[in-house]
Amino acid sequence: MSKSKMLLVSAIAPFPVTSGGATRVFYTLKYLGAKFDIDLVACGDEAQLTSGQRAWLSRHCHDWKIVPLAKRRLGSRLPYYLSPWDSRELIGQVQAWVSAQTYDSARIEFTQVAYVRDLLPRDLYTTLVVHDINSVTFERRRDEEKNWLKQLWQTEHLLRVQEMEKKFVPRCQSVVAMSAHDAKILRTDWGVEHVFVQPNGIETIDFVPPRKNKPLTIGYIGGAGHPPNVQAVDYIMHDVKKAWPKEWEWHFTLAGAGFANLATNDVNYLGAIESTRDFYAQIDVLVAPLFAGSGTRLKIVEALSCGVPVVTTSVGAEGLDIESPFLRIAKAKSSEFLPNSMVDLIRYLRQNNPRDNKQAVVELKQKLQPFLWREIFKEV
Repeated sequence: MSKSKMLLVSAIAPFPVTSGGATRVFYTLKYLGAKFDIDLVACGDEAQLTSGQRAWLSRHCHDWKIVPLAKRRLGSRLPYYLSPWDSRELIGQVQAWVSAQTYDSARIEFTQVAYVRDLLPRDLYTTLVVHDINSVTFERRRDEEKNWLKQLWQTEHLLRVQEMEKKFVPRCQSVVAMSAHDAKILRTDWGVEHVFVQPNGIETIDFVPPRKNKPLTIGYIGGAGHPPNVQAVDYIMHDVKKAWPKEWEWHFTLAGAGFANLATNDVNYLGAIESTRDFYAQIDVLVAPLFAGSGTRLKIVEALSCGVPVVTTSVGAEGLDIESPFLRIAKAKSSEFLPNSMVDLIRYLRQNNPRDNKQAVVELKQKLQPFLWREIFKEV
């Protein structure tokens, strides 16, 4: 039986798998490639692909093209400045494929390339995957900004992002959100009727070996190319460290490209890594002070799937809907006291390791089942 043909357009390529977005696209191809003949066009650097990565793409796609990001220019047709996703190569490839063959469906990954909907036949069933609602992300970034000049600039930028998303998102026949919170915004504020929740996920639930008789080590993972990661690392290095008890040693393990300047005797900087599991095996607690973004935070689900407790904010835990001793959400009457709240939770986890609670372990593994990629893509 022949498979249906799908055109898949993504703002991020599946390789290298060093970001949440790339990870999502990787598993989308892995699982949907078994159900559809996929033609993939994605923004990235084809020259950097290894022979193994090229073979993987050919195995999971009918055809594929990796095109470069656009040079940032003032004449961008997208409604926010200097967009690197206004790619002539991407537009040309989509137009060439659409004119040469017939597709049964299309899938657009990330709102940054939602404008592609106008390049497709109107009657082609198109799904837009909203990895995060950019206007929510930029609004949260603006609200966290202390410099009023940057606030003004971010407000203007926010309005342009909202203009683009509200223009293109409702034009797709269905929209995939990463969380119930995002789905509610899409339905109530934007009037999108067909919204489905498919959170970011995990490949397996496999706890790493427990670290014994070693100093408490906290960790964070995320590249410096994503502003919320920069903010989180800065918060850990300054606010959390300032609230750190004097009697505790400071051991911080950091993974992700772009933070080499932070490497010191008490900061173990790993750089970009191939195996996130190896990172989680080196830490006792993932500390994720996230204040921007939307959707599901892949790093938090991955940490839990490895049996590593997480201390995060309400924004970081958004979309998980998991109550567990492994997941601790810092709360405070004001941001001034939030670092103390995070340290108090780390202290609690230090004294009450949830892995010693057999019932908590069993319940967490059960609650993580819906986050397995094979479950997420079962009904697609």
